This record gives sequence, structure tokens and C-alpha cells, in this order.
Amino acid sequence: MQVSKQHSTAILVFANSSIEEMQHKKIACGEQLFDSLTQQTLKTVKKTKIPFFHLTEVEQKGDSFGERFTNAIQYVFDQGFENVITVGNDSPHLTKAHILHAISHLEQSRSVIGPSADGGFYLMGLHRSDFEKSDFELLSWQTSRIRKEVLDLLSLSSEKIHLLHTLFDIDTFFDVKLIAKYASGLSQNILRLIRSMTSLSNKLEIPKFSLVSSVHSQIHFNKGSPIRSFS
Repeated sequence: MQVSKQHSTAILVFANSSIEEMQHKKIACGEQLFDSLTQQTLKTVKKTKIPFFHLTEVEQKGDSFGERFTNAIQYVFDQGFENVITVGNDSPHLTKAHILHAISHLEQSRSVIGPSADGGFYLMGLHRSDFEKSDFELLSWQTSRIRKEVLDLLSLSSEKIHLLHTLFDIDTFFDVKLIAKYASGLSQNILRLIRSMTSLSNKLEIPKFSLVSSVHSQIHFNKGSPIRSFS
């Protein structure tokens, strides 16, 4: 945990240990990959020089994912920060630039979502005034509906929501094979681990969509109008 009161924004790294991750993701031989992904994520976060909190299953509180995630967000706000940026450890293309871009928009009073290709999100930037724990806790976490539900909920309090580039995340072995096809931007260590887990010689039908969305847009709402799947 790194804390500095010079900033109004803090980063929440909501990421379990690799042992706990493998209890849910069931990716054969994935422990070393997720250990490395966590270390890479923390290294990326530290490069921003923004205060951060890393909460694993040891520090998380609650029975359901929704309770644990929203309790973690509330914990960061309770430390006196006005904005929180949440990230996990399963988006290997996450960079310092994604996080700093999110911070710049938070400072312009925009909420921020970094969409993942499966319908969830790899990053969420919230203002204290846009976060009502009880409302967020009841959303359909760990489903393909979650990004839309988060966007709908944020639209009730935030007039502007900024979307970052779309990235892939890793929830299944299929995702490991998919990301192996998009080596650009991966660290050599992560790429080596991914390639050791899958044979690229076996042809796999892969959806024809780009790693990074060409849409880098801002959505404006008129007080009317999220997947990261942490499984």
C-alpha cells in the first residue's frame, strides 16, 4: 500500500493471489502467469506516482464479489481521497498511459470506463459523489451485463463518461490463446509465459476484432443516460 495526501486520486488494485485466482479461473498452469501479471500491474501503477492500494483476498471484506469490490472502493474513499481508479491484474496490455489518461478525465469531472472485449471493464474511474455503495453492490457483477449496468448507473449522477480504448482480459484459457495472437505491447516475460501455455501451431478460430478499439470517445448524457469479469 502506498499513500500520499498530496493527491486527490488513488488507485485501487483489486487483485487476488494467483492461488485464489486459480480457484475461480481454472486455467491450467496459470499460477506463474497471474503472479507475473500482478507484479506487472503493480509496476505499472507505481510508474504513475499516484497513491495506490493493493487489496487481495486477505484484505477484502464481504461474502459476494459485489460486496468485496464495493467495500474496497469505499475503503479508499474513507482514506480521504475524492477519486478512485480501479484496476485488476488480468489485462496484460494495461499501461501507465491508460491510467494517466483516466486521471486527466477524472480531474475534468468525468467518470471513466476502460472497456474489456468481453463486455466488462478493466478500469473504472469514479468520483466520490458518483459512488453509492449500496447501488453498486447490487449490480450483476461477473456477468457480461456489468459494463452496461455500471454505465447506466453512472449516467444518473455523471453528465459525462469517458471511454478508454478496449482491451482484452484473461478469464479463460481461450483468452490466453487469444492474447497470444496480439503480442504487440506485451512484456517479454508475459509473452513468454503465454506462449509456453499454448501452442500457436494449433489453429484457433479467433474473432476478427482489433485489440484496441479505434473509438476513443466521450459520451455525453443528459441526466438520463459496464466486462471486466472478476471471476
